[in-house]
Amino acid sequence: MPQKIKKTLTIQEIAIAKKLHANGKNNQEIVGIINTKRANPSLHINSGRISEIINGQKGQDIPIATEDELHAFLSSSIPQEDTSPISESILFQLLKIKKGTINCLDIGENDTFECKENFNTDIKSLIKPLVSFANNKGGYILYGVKDAVWEIIGLSDKKIEAFSTWDLEKLSGSLFEFAGCGLRIEKTTYDIAGKTIGVLYVYKASKRPVIMNKQDGDIGIGQIYYRYPAANRLIGSVELGEIIEDRINSMISTTLSKHIENIIKNGIENTAILNLKTGEVEGKSGNFVIDETLLSKIQFIKEGEFVEKKGAPALKLMGDLHPITTLAEVEVEKEVEKSITIKGVIEAFVKQTVIAAPMEYIKAIALDTGKWIPIYYFIKESKKSSDEIKEYLLGLKKSEGKNYPQKTIELLDSDKIPNFGRNSEKTKMKDIKEKTIIMINNKEEALSFLASVGILTKDDIDLKYCLKILQQIIKDFWTDKEVQSKTKYCCAYLDRLFFKQ
Repeated sequence: MPQKIKKTLTIQEIAIAKKLHANGKNNQEIVGIINTKRANPSLHINSGRISEIINGQKGQDIPIATEDELHAFLSSSIPQEDTSPISESILFQLLKIKKGTINCLDIGENDTFECKENFNTDIKSLIKPLVSFANNKGGYILYGVKDAVWEIIGLSDKKIEAFSTWDLEKLSGSLFEFAGCGLRIEKTTYDIAGKTIGVLYVYKASKRPVIMNKQDGDIGIGQIYYRYPAANRLIGSVELGEIIEDRINSMISTTLSKHIENIIKNGIENTAILNLKTGEVEGKSGNFVIDETLLSKIQFIKEGEFVEKKGAPALKLMGDLHPITTLAEVEVEKEVEKSITIKGVIEAFVKQTVIAAPMEYIKAIALDTGKWIPIYYFIKESKKSSDEIKEYLLGLKKSEGKNYPQKTIELLDSDKIPNFGRNSEKTKMKDIKEKTIIMINNKEEALSFLASVGILTKDDIDLKYCLKILQQIIKDFWTDKEVQSKTKYCCAYLDRLFFKQ
């Protein structure tokens, strides 16, 4: 059973405090020296403790330290703080007693703690909460704490023994059976308010999302659980999107780091980049282009450093290279998106897609009969000025023989914003500001969200959060004409707020 965190001075610290005082240090300086050596802020003492020693109220029988002992104390390294999530110092910071009570935790409903009044080894009941925590940021299950009121009941000696000897390997085995992966789990006991509780901690999964691969009761194959404040439930589209985005970024980072490692190893002057699509090879010493007919002869072979070795894939160039005088002689064709629909425009906006041909999107926007469609994001991507865009739109109006681009030109010169209609629908402002909406479940909720965004200011809106919700609305409700219209309005409004120069 762990010791309670104590701030009392050790015999060594008392002897050192006496010596420091004798050497002319004041109480505040002595406190600073001792607290620096203690490192952990939760163990820091105040100057009152030193006053008690100096005045002879504490430690009268402890002799003053020698100069050698003081030197050894000052020369000793500062102990490294235990940063484990179940360390006593971390739990001391997290588990505080609520003001006005003597045995209730001040944790409230959150996505970090789940409380159970008693302890048992029913592993199946832990699958959903542990996987939910692992798919979020990790979390604690506290045994001996009453749920919802967070009253510290404590565990009996028998239950403490059962918890302390609990084999987590069996729990890990069951998690592997249900989720197809292992999760890192730790446990400890902790004393608080005169009671002992059990603390089980599961770390954030190294590869998210953790997906269920076994059917059992209300757990289904393919389900993904996520920890929300006071609830473990199926993941919403916003959180799933963030997990997927994190995973993609991690993969990109890993791949990029390998390339950077090779560049550093080989030297920048000896490194070049080959574009297999265009044949362009670009390096510090200059550029050259591999002929188009030769590109098709580049083959992947099982070869490492051009010698058969452990089946490592390498590129071997078969044929002759003929240099050209300048890259200007080579025309590299860029991929251009064709047949862009307004839905495609809206989806590109809410996903903040990197646009290869932004002018094609601007053309699609200008030739559509609709008035409220996001355009400033695509102007930003085009890297063209407002005047250049207007000139392009005037040319488009003439070449297409249609007047539709004129309404886009007029909008670029105005400060008008979309009218979202009925005030009765604008009921989600607070939820949007506090980001409490997880998923849109029906048409009415979708219309309310869209209308509410339209009356919030830029400072009230988290753009990334709103775009995630909009992605779900488009996916689930785009076929509804009213939702489709208000989605365009909403995107146009956000576009003006965040991208208009």
